[in-house]
Amino acid sequence: MSALTDNTYRLLRAQVTGATDRIVKLALFETVSEVCRLSLSIDPPTDPLSDFAGWLDDDQWLKNHTLVIAGTLARLYAMPKRPWSDIDTARVNKEQYDTLLSYARADAAEAPNIDPTARLLGSIRSRLPGAKDSQTRLALFDVLQEACQRGRIWTELVPFRLVPGKQVFSIAQPGARIVMLLNAQHSVLGMQALNYSDEKIAVRTDIATLNPADLLYLTMALAPSLGADMENPATWMPGDIFASKYTLLLHGVLGAMMLQTAKPYSNTALGQYHTQIYSRELNAAPLTDRDGGLPTRQRWRFPRFA
Repeated sequence: MSALTDNTYRLLRAQVTGATDRIVKLALFETVSEVCRLSLSIDPPTDPLSDFAGWLDDDQWLKNHTLVIAGTLARLYAMPKRPWSDIDTARVNKEQYDTLLSYARADAAEAPNIDPTARLLGSIRSRLPGAKDSQTRLALFDVLQEACQRGRIWTELVPFRLVPGKQVFSIAQPGARIVMLLNAQHSVLGMQALNYSDEKIAVRTDIATLNPADLLYLTMALAPSLGADMENPATWMPGDIFASKYTLLLHGVLGAMMLQTAKPYSNTALGQYHTQIYSRELNAAPLTDRDGGLPTRQRWRFPRFA
């Protein structure tokens, strides 16, 4: 998670011109300490001079980095008589921090073993008074489609056995649609030996000449099937993605629904706020997606989605 913590720190430095590393790190330390006490219910870090990447574990950084950024910026901008002092910007970040902290504390109070899909939907429902469950599920489905298409939040490494005499085979995945082929691995075949059409792969090389024990591994970006059961979101995709992308999906749905007009939960300002966080998380998602252990994978987009 060093890439995420490094990016978090660089973002803070870029926002606060003129602040020294010592000042930024101390504000970051104070924010993380408060989050540990008020939200995570864990012992806060004790040494502000230590490596900040170790103040939280990887999962805690992933789930709370937006909260930590808002709190740290609020502290920095509120400092008096500094080149970067800005009380209005400090107030905006403090409001965002307080909102995110209240969300985090409410989520932490829920049963720890609750199904991640139910937890996400429960969090959305509690923040959208008057919203129907069917509306919430539809908004979540739409956000998932965009996050999978643009952010590639769902990737799988799938092995295929090449059968002599069968030059064309299906790579369709049950309950999912293929968004993009990210990588192909085989002891002999390269990408130039493969053609794609209608969720099928055609192998140009005669498979009979290959070692049948060598598997073809395809890393694919997936999205929930458009024919998914809309009444049962837990079947749309693996539960661990609902858990790891909780913040992304929560803000995406809240932003989309609060920006709707003439609804009990309509709130343009708060909807824009949630949408901004969602967009930021979405842009960062491809950097931390489940890549099947292939961080240098080839970005080969299917022609029909080009």
